[in-house]
Amino acid sequence: MGPRADGAGLLVGTQDGLLGATALAGVPVTVQTKVAAAPATRWDDTAPWWGGAAWRNATTGGGCSTGFGVFQGGSARILSAAHCGNINNAATDPTGQSMGIVGTRNAGTDTLLLSGASGGRVFNNSTDAQGRVVSEFSNQVIGASASQVGNWVCTSGAYSGTRCSIQVKARNLCINVRDFGQVCGQVQAENTTGTNAVGQGDSGGPVEIVNAANTLQVWATGTNTAIDDTFTSTACTGYRPTGRVCAWRFYYEDIFSGMAGVGASGVVLG
Repeated sequence: MGPRADGAGLLVGTQDGLLGATALAGVPVTVQTKVAAAPATRWDDTAPWWGGAAWRNATTGGGCSTGFGVFQGGSARILSAAHCGNINNAATDPTGQSMGIVGTRNAGTDTLLLSGASGGRVFNNSTDAQGRVVSEFSNQVIGASASQVGNWVCTSGAYSGTRCSIQVKARNLCINVRDFGQVCGQVQAENTTGTNAVGQGDSGGPVEIVNAANTLQVWATGTNTAIDDTFTSTACTGYRPTGRVCAWRFYYEDIFSGMAGVGASGVVLG
């Protein structure tokens, strides 16, 4: 409910029909029926865009995940993976809503920036024993933290959903990504349970460290780059179309080297 844009009374929305009390409002009331507000989701987000949501490259047809919101020249942009698109490629969410274009890209760090406005939150979810999404929520981003060997991290790709029990095994790596080239500033991490850490479609998505003092908050620590599908393939979680490949060992770009690669000065806070 709120004032009409033209100032001529109130605008009221309802799912079920006319509100019986509208006659008591004392001002003209315009009623919209079959109106309901639903929370944003990974597959139907809206600006300012959050991390861990699905985005589509409208130019090539490919699908990836959004990373953390970061600042570039004072504007809040969307971080993702460079192998997901080229400069000026158009980006949309799965419903076709525009998320801008690929405005900045650095293949050497496998990071890019989408020109759409970003927010300081990240989608996460809980899953059942079969890896299916049970409930979805979002977490406040409270800062950035460099990756250190031994760190425990979670991933939050749009396709696999939130995956934890993941430990950093090595950092400051240069790796050769199949059909893409060499990427430096990489971190190697493994799901210690042997289950999925990251899969196809999660590229560009957030790697986060949960704040132990307040589990509603996370630190940004990286951006998903690649999986080891040769030696550590495992069953996918979350969205599982036929042929999708996932793994328990993966590589991600450290948040600071990734931001430096695209001229970003810091993460957007929630």
